[in-house]
Amino acid sequence: MIKIAIAGGNIEGSALLSLLRTETNIKIVALFEEKTDAPGSLLSTKWGIPVCNQLENLKKYKPDMVINVTGLPEVTTAVRKEFGDNVEILNSSGAKLLWD
Repeated sequence: MIKIAIAGGNIEGSALLSLLRTETNIKIVALFEEKTDAPGSLLSTKWGIPVCNQLENLKKYKPDMVINVTGLPEVTTAVRKEFGDNVEILNSSGAKLLWD
């Protein structure tokens, strides 16, 4: 089973949550989003997926992959700094392949 964290609770993040949460070989372990009223934050809370408002808090969920749908390259840089080479990072353009 692949443990995935999603960075970004925007519309893209909520779509990705909806798409991946029922996949049998994937477990969404957490969402990183600073806004508690973001669509992804609301869905995560509804579905019992932890929401972290600080990126470093994702580490305790030990994701294998972080999917950054924020569209912000600095989030990818921060994930790489926080996790080093211990996590795969998929950015927005790659993530769009999942639902396009």
